[in-house]
Amino acid sequence: MTRKDFLSVVQVPSDDGDTSSSSNGFFISLIDASGSMQPYWKAVANLYNEYAPKTSVHTITFSGQPSICVSNILDQRLDKHGGGMTNIPAAFTALDVKLSELDSSTPITVLFVSDGQDNNISSLNQRLKQLKGHQGKKITFLCLGIQSGFPTFLSMTLRELYHNTVSSIPALFLIEYFTEAALRNKFEAMKEFFQQRKKIKVSPPVREFPWSFEESDEHYEGSWIVLSSDSFPGDTFTIGGKEFYLPDHPPTIDTVLDVFRAYVQEMQMLSLQKSECLQEQAGEALRIMRLLLDHFSATKGVDLLKQFKMIGTMDSEEVTEEVDQLMKLDFKQRVDFNKLRHNQFRVQGYFENIEMLAKGLGVQALNEWEAAKRIGIGTITGNYHQRALNLRGLTVENFKIMRNEFLELYKAANFSRQRSEQEESVVTLVNQKDVFLDPEFAKGLIGCASQFDLVETFPVVGLALKVRRPQGIDMDPWLISVQSIAKHNRQMDSFSLLKSDFCMSLSSGQGQTEVINAVLPLFTLNDADLSPLISHNLFNLLMTFVVQRNVDTLDPNAYLALLGNTWLHLLTTAQSEYRDRLMSSIHETIQLVYGANADCNSLKSQLMNPKTLLTPNPTTSQLLKPIIFTLVLHFSKNLEPSTASRLLDVLLIQFIISTKIGWQPLIQVEDDGLASVSAEIIAQCEREFKTVFTLGDLNTRFKKNYQSRSTNFFETSTLDISVKRIKLEFPGEKISLPLFISLYELILGQAPSDQHLLKLIYLSSKPINEIASGLDSIKNEDAANFIKQHLKKNPGELLIALENDASTEVKLRFTKYFQNNHSTVMPLSALTILDYCQKKKIDPHNLEYDTTSNMVRNACMAINCPYFLNPTKNLNKHLHTWQEKCPRAFHKLVRNNQTIPNEDLVKMLESGSAQINPKIEQPLEKMVPSDKSFALDYIEKVKKEYEKIANQGTPSDLPFRKFEASHAGARNKKANPKKKGNYRRHNKKK
Repeated sequence: MTRKDFLSVVQVPSDDGDTSSSSNGFFISLIDASGSMQPYWKAVANLYNEYAPKTSVHTITFSGQPSICVSNILDQRLDKHGGGMTNIPAAFTALDVKLSELDSSTPITVLFVSDGQDNNISSLNQRLKQLKGHQGKKITFLCLGIQSGFPTFLSMTLRELYHNTVSSIPALFLIEYFTEAALRNKFEAMKEFFQQRKKIKVSPPVREFPWSFEESDEHYEGSWIVLSSDSFPGDTFTIGGKEFYLPDHPPTIDTVLDVFRAYVQEMQMLSLQKSECLQEQAGEALRIMRLLLDHFSATKGVDLLKQFKMIGTMDSEEVTEEVDQLMKLDFKQRVDFNKLRHNQFRVQGYFENIEMLAKGLGVQALNEWEAAKRIGIGTITGNYHQRALNLRGLTVENFKIMRNEFLELYKAANFSRQRSEQEESVVTLVNQKDVFLDPEFAKGLIGCASQFDLVETFPVVGLALKVRRPQGIDMDPWLISVQSIAKHNRQMDSFSLLKSDFCMSLSSGQGQTEVINAVLPLFTLNDADLSPLISHNLFNLLMTFVVQRNVDTLDPNAYLALLGNTWLHLLTTAQSEYRDRLMSSIHETIQLVYGANADCNSLKSQLMNPKTLLTPNPTTSQLLKPIIFTLVLHFSKNLEPSTASRLLDVLLIQFIISTKIGWQPLIQVEDDGLASVSAEIIAQCEREFKTVFTLGDLNTRFKKNYQSRSTNFFETSTLDISVKRIKLEFPGEKISLPLFISLYELILGQAPSDQHLLKLIYLSSKPINEIASGLDSIKNEDAANFIKQHLKKNPGELLIALENDASTEVKLRFTKYFQNNHSTVMPLSALTILDYCQKKKIDPHNLEYDTTSNMVRNACMAINCPYFLNPTKNLNKHLHTWQEKCPRAFHKLVRNNQTIPNEDLVKMLESGSAQINPKIEQPLEKMVPSDKSFALDYIEKVKKEYEKIANQGTPSDLPFRKFEASHAGARNKKANPKKKGNYRRHNKKK
């Protein structure tokens, strides 16, 4: 019989039947308690107390000097153990003393925990040379390094001094980004080494490492052995009396990582010891490493040394090509491949390090952190694995429970033979049911060790959408806003979206493209066989990722939020057969996924009694779910017309309240007499513009004039009342009056009349109990007359309704007047300022003149302004009239760049290059004036003025008050204690 070819990796197992090695050992720890450990101390103390052995223990804590923790229980307060400077060698001197007291036959484990920040790092190596080391004792040395600043060669030097047992034990457990979850993971990884390992008999004898000179029939528990049919006689190998059939133990990514790490660690030690055969030994290690890498290339089709493009760096064609290749794999193969990808950088780092050694370059050629990241001398928690460890809302452990529950449902699922009506993704060419019917689906799901593995390998297939994910969506999925639905590439999958970093741009023909950044799985009632799966929390987790780009939490409303917001988007689009089909599919999907949901059914019951929905302070987000389930009730034909009418009225009232506009600005009041009064008051204010300093002054004056002139007309006025609909139309917002009109038309068959809207607007101002009664007592046709009588009895409220338009008009006119007067502000020399002070009878001692910019900092510098050079404490309020149209840091830019062409200065002005951070970009069209030729001419005039000032010189004995930035800032803070940084904002505007 022909022997089967094999490449095998086997690990020497522990001898579970013999506990003698674990009963006689001694455990010594050295815990860094210096001040730099403060951010990590509580977690370190808690986890050390949890994981450290409870007997035969000796705990040393250290900062500037070591101390013995007699109880071996660390206090959560750092100052109980140290808290000062860091002296690492002093701690190891205390270790040397303890080692000298122990019998040479006692196996010892030493744990060193530190961030490595010794206070005299330059002399650290020299001081470490004074230590005694293992003193002939049998010692396993473990090092836990905290944060990327840990000096990795410290761990190697200490390992060389103290470690003399199993070489495959990691030399360093390093946390790149500290979290308590990552620290716990490290203790979990280290705890198996807290007990001493012993040697186990193997047969036939083999080398410990490929470069070992002699074969051995004893190997340490946990060590790795690589055997190949090319060089090993037979196909069985005996370890501790147990026979292993080698073809059943092919390499996996986990075993290869452990083998590579063990090789690298041992090579590093040989490098530090300056082995004479190092290059040859490294070459032998490379031979075996290449053998293992070739195995993955041949069996998995993966070149682990190839540089793959990262997420977000591929164009749509590259995404399609990669997804096409991956979808040729079954689900289990995709999960395995994904695992390979995420560990690829570590494989490459190990391989490159051995390559360096083979070329004669030792570990000394690498800097500290690169040594840890690229060499991987221990177990390093990198970005991907760190994210998994740092999950808080949904831990990996909770995910596994959820995964296993889903698997039980999946195994019990009775899939119908009928093909799903859902369309296939234009990239993967499969629909959601196809994904579930993958023969290897169960095995692949078991291989998902965390939710990251799941979202990166499980395609969620659905309607292709472009959405907006505003700030805060990670806390509230209802904030998502659907902007468009793809028309050409109608179905997409999350797998492809993830590869493009959730921004896929696909051609839609005729040179047009469609942007897709979300998918919405839609089903029909014919997909009822999928209902247990798509309603499970595991699928909700996938939808949480699609909606919120987050796997740290499971939000059971994420799927519903996307379904509902897509429904609302469709409501405002033109009616078509396709739109109606999508809306029906959304309804049926909600039935399949949320039909048995207790909270959803409770809300549907509440909607049947609409008045219970009334609340005094509703938010837009709170309205979404009731609106969605109103549609559910409508499509389910469970709404009577009277209930539907009342329900829509209540929801619209709640929407009006949520805008916080107030009801008066929402009504249009027309009367010929009052219109003429408004025109007269606007004209009067315009004549007084020269005496207006701020917009606040203008508003006060306008109100006073309006009230005194219009009150006499109220009693005789006819007052035509209508709805100012534009006030409730919010372009780009998902909830607005047009949406409600669409809802009324869909559910009741007609839009609400103006009289109907007037009634709801008026009721929105009333207490909850009056709203409820008013819905019944006030008729639509009587609403306008009812409001007229109310306004005549309450003229102050009529003023609010009338003033709004007139007030807006007068503010617009004043702003234009102000901007015209301030469009050209020139720097002025000290002597010129003094001349103006003499002419205007202004005391120059009251002016703050900045000699660096040639500007007065506490008075307006616009010559055409009525308040030119008048000292004021409220200059920022005066300049606020610019309404963000002022060119920021304009004079500073010109003064500091007088040799730069004017065209370039305009570009620099737009980019905000002269501003104090944060720099705010401001296109020319957003400034006043926005004409480019005017801007170029203005810049030239300012340049000439600065040149003139420079030639004129500045006298030393100026009478002005000295300008100091800190002084001005303090003044503004005192005047406006709640507004921090007023001075900086004021300067930027000037």
